[in-house]
Amino acid sequence: MQKLTPWFEPGTKPARIGVYQRDHCGTVEYSYWDGHYWRFGRRTARAAAELTLASRFQALPWRGVMQ
Repeated sequence: MQKLTPWFEPGTKPARIGVYQRDHCGTVEYSYWDGHYWRFGRRTARAAAELTLASRFQALPWRGVMQ
């Protein structure tokens, strides 16, 4: 089971580049934070890391996935 951080408000940006979970209207997806923009969400962390298109939804709650 993955360890997850608490949810952060949409206006708070991650300190580190990487894959995070985001809540999009009750659906939790993985999304990559590139340091400037969120990328489109995907069902798996691996798929999210490979996608390079910026998401239209930049202001969603998010939480970290701890390794």
